[in-house]
Amino acid sequence: MKKRTVQKLKRVLARASRHAAGAWLVCALAAAGTIGVRATEDIRKALEDARNRANATRSELNDARNNIDSLEAGREALQNNMNSLNDELYAVGQNLLSINDRIDDKRLEIEAMEEELKAASDLRETQYEQMKLRIQFIYERQDFVLADMLTQSSSLSEFINQGSYIEALSAYDREMLEQYKGIESQIAFQKTQLEAELQDLEGMQQEQVAEQEKFYGLISDVSENIVRYNNEISIAEVEAEAIRTLLAQQQAEVSDWEKKLQEQLKISQEARAGAWTSVDGLTFYEKNEMGISDLELLANVIYTESGNQPYEGQVGVGAVVINRMRSARFKQNTMYEVITAPGQFSVYPTFLQRSIDNGWATEACYKAARDAMSGYSTVGDCLFFCAPRLGPKENSIIIGGHCFY
Repeated sequence: MKKRTVQKLKRVLARASRHAAGAWLVCALAAAGTIGVRATEDIRKALEDARNRANATRSELNDARNNIDSLEAGREALQNNMNSLNDELYAVGQNLLSINDRIDDKRLEIEAMEEELKAASDLRETQYEQMKLRIQFIYERQDFVLADMLTQSSSLSEFINQGSYIEALSAYDREMLEQYKGIESQIAFQKTQLEAELQDLEGMQQEQVAEQEKFYGLISDVSENIVRYNNEISIAEVEAEAIRTLLAQQQAEVSDWEKKLQEQLKISQEARAGAWTSVDGLTFYEKNEMGISDLELLANVIYTESGNQPYEGQVGVGAVVINRMRSARFKQNTMYEVITAPGQFSVYPTFLQRSIDNGWATEACYKAARDAMSGYSTVGDCLFFCAPRLGPKENSIIIGGHCFY
């Protein structure tokens, strides 16, 4: 397996380990019995993180599938090219077979022509030898022949006719000799033509052999590329399977967090009395008279009163609410009673209700609310806040755009 693939699989396994750690956190929260606003927010955050990881892995799996589809398309194109090359190679092979057959036939024709040429040459030689013998006989036995012709002739005219016969016989011998020479020359010419045609066919044969070798080379290259694509597809499928396994783990993790959140919300919805007690015996509710948790109520008060202030100022607003719950100067001792007391917080009810309905409170406001509810204060025991121009000069704490006293 390629080094790149090994490294990628290691990264996938590492991510799977981190997700296993996230699942462990679910169990840890359950084992610790952590119930309340902070636990709910932590679970929501863990669920969101798990979903984000699953979505990222799902996108990665889609990319892996697209890569496999692309590789398979490339392999299919190469296979089509291979099929075309094989067809062309087959055509070249058939043409080469045809040329080879023609070469064999041409060689047989040449062999037959050589035999005809030899026969013609032998015939010419025989005629030439016979003509020489007759000429030799006539010249060597000229006197005898003439005497015989004279005694055999009954008249001068017959003697002259017999002389003409001898002359005609000699002319015939010469004519036949020339005729045989012509036949021999014609056969030699045809043989030369056949040899030239054979040479052309052998040239065509070499061209087809070279063409065949070229296609063998092209097919070999395409075959190697197909093997390479097969290897890459196999590797990509292994990677995709690892990603699918990781996604299944992440989806299981999401399901675990969703189940845990539903259980936590069920506990919160069923809780009508105080869910947990803070410093100095104060009680905070998961569900107050407004149908929301004290944490959400305080976070929205902080947002509507000091959403544009620095963190210390936001904690200060939350601390004022907590201090009023603790102070004997105020008869209200629950957060809902303090915030909804007539003439105390100008944002109630209109602006505050709108913020709650639309979920305007930021994470920073929630953090400031949690810190104030845990007893942290940036303004000591201050019970009021206002604009600096309206506040007293002595023993006041100015943070951002608020004066606490």
